[in-house]
Amino acid sequence: MRRVQLQVAGFTPLLTDAMSDEVLTGLTTGARPQIKKDMPFPDIARTKIYRENGEDGAIGLPATMLYASLVEAGRDVPFKGKKMISTKDSTRLTPMFFHIHEEFLAFPVPEGKEETLWVVDRRRGQLDSGGKKTAVALIRPKFPEWGFTVTVDYDEKVFTESTIQKLFFEAGANQGLGSFRPNCRGTFGCFRVAKWTDITPDEWTQAASGEKAASNGNGEIDEAKPTNRLKKAVDGVVVS
Repeated sequence: MRRVQLQVAGFTPLLTDAMSDEVLTGLTTGARPQIKKDMPFPDIARTKIYRENGEDGAIGLPATMLYASLVEAGRDVPFKGKKMISTKDSTRLTPMFFHIHEEFLAFPVPEGKEETLWVVDRRRGQLDSGGKKTAVALIRPKFPEWGFTVTVDYDEKVFTESTIQKLFFEAGANQGLGSFRPNCRGTFGCFRVAKWTDITPDEWTQAASGEKAASNGNGEIDEAKPTNRLKKAVDGVVVS
């Protein structure tokens, strides 16, 4: 296994549309809450922000959103011959071979500010109800600048480093995150990997060397040539 830490930076603004606890409860009980007609737009948008641990928590995105983006991107990334990482119905990005450590991807907070900066985005949308389309006003928070740090483990016996880099490139360019993203025919939520750092623990590298030695009939690690920790920091990801 390899472990890498990625600094991800958004290169188009991000729209979010988190479902509030009140709406979730309404879906369970069947009594969906109504938005007050005189509710200020910033208050409406604020309810659609993803936060960690409640209303006063850090702003960001659930890691499941990144995972979903990577799975969809895998339909365009080969890893063995003509086989793709993902198909319409399945994916090779299972926890056995690929794992995201964080459950929540917090955005950075600008110096001197209390939280990540956002503005109200208001635009026309369509509600499809039983085949009948009705124009609606969509009010959501927009993040002009956003990003996060994420830690990923992957099995190098299944995926090469280049394959994982291509996977993130494809996800950031053609899938995106949040609302009105590229795979929803929008332009929001595109991202890139600004920094890629291999932080694989020493013991993992040593264990892998031991397995290789055993497969060669040796069975012992050469103590005269200890395995050094691989440290790699690349500004940007160059996909060949």
